[in-house]
Amino acid sequence: MPTYSQLQTEVWWTREYQPPSVAELCRRLREHYKVSSVAIGSKGDNNHLYGYHRSRAWVLNSGYCTNRSYSVSETAGNRAGGDPNWLCAVDMTIPGPELIAACQRLDAAVRAGLLEKVTEWYGNDDGDSRVDGYDNVRNVVASSDDSHLWHLHISLDRGRAGEDHSDLYEILTGEDDMDPEVKQWVKDLHYLFFTLDSAVRPAGSEAGKIETIRKAVTSGGGPGGLTADQVRAIVREELDKTKLAGA
Repeated sequence: MPTYSQLQTEVWWTREYQPPSVAELCRRLREHYKVSSVAIGSKGDNNHLYGYHRSRAWVLNSGYCTNRSYSVSETAGNRAGGDPNWLCAVDMTIPGPELIAACQRLDAAVRAGLLEKVTEWYGNDDGDSRVDGYDNVRNVVASSDDSHLWHLHISLDRGRAGEDHSDLYEILTGEDDMDPEVKQWVKDLHYLFFTLDSAVRPAGSEAGKIETIRKAVTSGGGPGGLTADQVRAIVREELDKTKLAGA
C-alpha cells in the first residue's frame, strides 16, 4: 500500500475533486444526519487503489492503480463522460438504524429505475452480517467487503456525476414523496422485466403473483399445472388490478 507522500507525488492524485453537485449532496447529507465532514465524502484513502473513489484520470494513469478497467469501462459515461478528474462515489457512515433505512430506500429506487445514474451501491439493508447491494449496470444483486456492513457506498456514472442530485438526497433521507405501495409496484415490475434474480418475492406482491403464473405456465397443464384458459384468466385479473388491461 503506498503512502500518502508517494500518492501526492503524482498529479493525478492532486487533481482529483468532487463535482460541485456531489459536494453539495454530501454537505446536505452531513447536515441532515448531523455527522462530521469525515463521515460522508468522496475521496478514497490510500487503500482505495481503483474504482469510483478515484478519478478516471488517476485510474488510467497512476502507477499505483491496481485495476485499470473497473469504473472506467462499464458505460459510455464511465469511459469518456464528465471531467476526468471527478471523484464519482459517495460513502456514508451514519448510525445503524438510519443506515438500514437509507439502504432500503436506495435499493427500492434503484430497482424501480428511478436512479439510473447510480451504477452500484453496497451497504446493509436488514442489519444482518451479509453486505447487500445492487449492480445497476448489469441488473443483478451484488455484494462487497464487510466494511459495507456499517457504511453505504454509492457509485455514480462518471458521465452523470455532475447532475443535480436532489433526487438522490430525497431518496436517501426519506424526503421523496413517492407512495410506498407505488414504489414497491414499480420495483416489482423492474424485477420482472430486468432482473429475475434468485431472491424470493412475497407471494402477495405483484412480482410474487406473476412469478407464480410464470411457473404455472412452464409446468404446463394437468396435475400441478394450469391450463391455458386458467392462465389467461389469472393474467387478466392481475392486469385489471394494476390498471394495465387497456394499455
